[in-house]
Amino acid sequence: MNNVFLHIHPVRVRQHAVKFAYTFCLGGLTFFLFLVLTITGVYLMFFYVPSATLAYTNILDIQSQVTFGLLTRNIHRWGAHLMVFFVFLHIHPVRVRQHAVKFAYTFCLGGLSFFLFLVLTITGVYLMFFYVP
Repeated sequence: MNNVFLHIHPVRVRQHAVKFAYTFCLGGLTFFLFLVLTITGVYLMFFYVPSATLAYTNILDIQSQVTFGLLTRNIHRWGAHLMVFFVFLHIHPVRVRQHAVKFAYTFCLGGLSFFLFLVLTITGVYLMFFYVP
């Protein structure tokens, strides 16, 4: 467990890496939004039935009948939009810097996370197509 804490807060940190303008906390914000989307998505998953005939009425039921359904759905929607925005803001500086050479493991983990992000985004967009009245 000590390795996890040393990874999050290493013993030695370069002076320029501590500056807020260096990262703008984009990775942390993206991870936080991922957690929010996971929690709200699991909550909404209990009530959503992915069928083309029942989708619209199901969404109306979630918004009106489920406790905090409208709030949860709006948090999930805006969180998804913000996560797409923050992911692309985070990827651009990381891609421009030469992290792939020095930190191959971290770069591969980021690529795997980006692939997971794309799969989940495509899945969420595909489920929205059922929401046509």
